Amino acid sequence: MNGSINDALLQDVLRRVDDAVAEANSKMTVEIKARLISLVYLTASESGRVDQEVLNKAVQLVS
Repeated sequence: MNGSINDALLQDVLRRVDDAVAEANSKMTVEIKARLISLVYLTASESGRVDQEVLNKAVQLVS
């Protein structure tokens, strides 16, 4: 990643994180959710897409 933010990818990450958190019926602090979003975005930025399995495992870990 060159330091710039891919807006479309970030929107996809935010949407998917919100959906995964809701599906898991998880209550998490803003700080934890921000870290989760950051982690998912960083991994997604390497491939250009969100890996749903990685996202689901990350949500399980913080729930």
